[in-house]
Amino acid sequence: MYTLSCVEKYVADHAGQFGEAAVGVLQRARSCSIRGAIPESLIQSILGDALLAEEFDRLVTNDPGYIRLVAEATQALTRPPESP
Repeated sequence: MYTLSCVEKYVADHAGQFGEAAVGVLQRARSCSIRGAIPESLIQSILGDALLAEEFDRLVTNDPGYIRLVAEATQALTRPPESP
């Protein structure tokens, strides 16, 4: 599982690399996200490139900033929804 927050950070951190395509990447990520979670099987199609997907995976699993985002998202997913 990946998180929407990680995709958003990755796109922001690599804005120059994505250019105008960043908008489409974020739209795809948001449309595939379920409560902030994104299945691993979709990340290549979201990012649009196999090499970017590999780099993204490496960062998400090794970079403390991304690991923190995953931990926060995981905690949010395991909390019961708030009552209105």
